[in-house]
Amino acid sequence: MAGTDINKRQKLISCIPGIVLGIILVAWPGGTLEAAGVATGISCAVEGLLWVPGAIKEKDSKQGILAAVLVVVGILMMLNSKAFASFLPVLIGLAAIVYAVRNLVGLQNTKGKQRVVTIIVAALCLVLGAAVIAFPFATASVALAVCGIALLLGSLLGIIDVLL
Repeated sequence: MAGTDINKRQKLISCIPGIVLGIILVAWPGGTLEAAGVATGISCAVEGLLWVPGAIKEKDSKQGILAAVLVVVGILMMLNSKAFASFLPVLIGLAAIVYAVRNLVGLQNTKGKQRVVTIIVAALCLVLGAAVIAFPFATASVALAVCGIALLLGSLLGIIDVLL
């Protein structure tokens, strides 16, 4: 029972940076690339630190390694947020393309209307991903606003999940 309370507390704490970053990205998408690097770094470091007690308690080396990687990546993002900010739009474009390709590869398992929807969404993701890669700074503010909405909703849903 006590372990469940700790997991709930960890989830609630890890949702707070997501909510803060989500609000910032939605409110000021054009001027937050560097701030996004710092905030994402903080979020990664906090999440990694939250994983450490569980890794020690469970003696789980994989979780411990992931925790350490998150902490190190978070610190690097905080120290060099400009480099992260210039690379973030390209990462978003690549993620959209990978998502589209993954869905197209799994297309053989879908039928009917779901197949059509999958093709349309994958095509949109391919086009948008290519546009973001081709024009990273022109599309960065729109991409950041969308990421902010997704991060905000995901964090809010995480809190609701813990509370219900």
